Amino acid sequence: MELERTLMDKKKYHYPALATAAQEISAYIHGVENIYILSLKNGRTERFVANDPQAFREWLEFHRIREVNSKKQL
Repeated sequence: MELERTLMDKKKYHYPALATAAQEISAYIHGVENIYILSLKNGRTERFVANDPQAFREWLEFHRIREVNSKKQL
């Protein structure tokens, strides 16, 4: 919880352990458990394993990065 507040208050563009900045991410898919697939604005994709999936999701939402839900796309 404290990490979440620190991230939100400071509006950090980099999530701990993720080299990619928020402004470089176009969208994401939350796979299984703590695995995320990030779609980058340069056309590449990146896999990220979050130690705290809930905190990472909140960070993505804070930066208004859209979630691609494959079930909704069908």
